[in-house]
Amino acid sequence: MQIRRLPLGMALAYSPRGPVVHPEELATAEILLDAAIADAREQGASLLKVDPLVVNNEEVFWADFLAKKGFRPSGLQIQPRLSVITDLTPNEEEILARFERTHRYNVRLAERRGVTVEPSDDFPTFYELLRQTSSREHFLIHSREYFQKMYESLAGEGLAQLLIAGQEGKPLAACMVYLCGRHAYYPYGASAYEGKEHKATQALQWASMRWAKEHGATNYDFWGLPVQEMGVLKGVAAFKKGFGGRIVQYQPAMDLTLRPTSAAMFRLAIWLEIRWRNLRTHGSLVSPLGES
Repeated sequence: MQIRRLPLGMALAYSPRGPVVHPEELATAEILLDAAIADAREQGASLLKVDPLVVNNEEVFWADFLAKKGFRPSGLQIQPRLSVITDLTPNEEEILARFERTHRYNVRLAERRGVTVEPSDDFPTFYELLRQTSSREHFLIHSREYFQKMYESLAGEGLAQLLIAGQEGKPLAACMVYLCGRHAYYPYGASAYEGKEHKATQALQWASMRWAKEHGATNYDFWGLPVQEMGVLKGVAAFKKGFGGRIVQYQPAMDLTLRPTSAAMFRLAIWLEIRWRNLRTHGSLVSPLGES
């Protein structure tokens, strides 16, 4: 659980994509959530926000359980609610056959042009490509220290891997992939200013899926899909949809109000911050990613 503090003593307790408990483990869920609520109160949080990674209409456990604990739909979404998930259970030939024709062609084109993809611990190269992509596509990224600490913490437990696509020693694209049980997640990807004609990004995704499958993953989640496909995000949506996955919608975030007065002030402050961020990054007050 994260604690995010604002001026005037306000704070948000947030469980990104959590809690994580099997629906049949009701007693465990009760203990976990009660402990989270107690910790949030002790930390002085105005709100406790949760958004379990549960597909809408496929599992009612968390929605019902959270409602009984006093949680209500948030209206302030942090994580994207739409995503694309590619099934990794078939053999590699069948997975590749489900790609859109252009994506299959580009994977093979990259191979013919000598693009190779390898697992790597070259964090500086990954972050430099991410910085270039952020500058080119006008989106905000966390600091280098943030990404490095996150990657090293997860990689040390075998739960994260960097993959870098290159040609003749020149890095063209990179991504960070997470593992959680039988699920693989692709939250961060980047590419160089030049070399797009070699289709390294498609080759990178194919290699990333193969790596995830080799490590026991049965599905590959592209993490986010824009609700409004406009501008650069139209291309992002087409790219992610082209890998043969199904589109899913996750259940909305839910909030538990711990301090009513400061919670109202906190909601307003976050609402204004999100609108300002959307305006800076998307040119619109509303995020096309389906966030708030």
